[in-house]
Amino acid sequence: GDVLMMFTDGLVESPERDISEGMDRLTGEADRYVSSTFAGAAWHLIEAVAKDVNDDRALLLICRDSDAGPTL
Repeated sequence: GDVLMMFTDGLVESPERDISEGMDRLTGEADRYVSSTFAGAAWHLIEAVAKDVNDDRALLLICRDSDAGPTL
């Protein structure tokens, strides 16, 4: 169930908003997916935290399925 989240600064930082505020907003939104699944969550997270931002906005989520057995 591990998740790695990588994103560009345009997603969390803007001239009107401090980077720490943007990080809090992104992690708060991402917490909504912890109890279910992150499948398809990247686009929803971008829209939730930086919908009208005119800057680079990229987010990559890499999820490890905790139900999957070992691969050979």
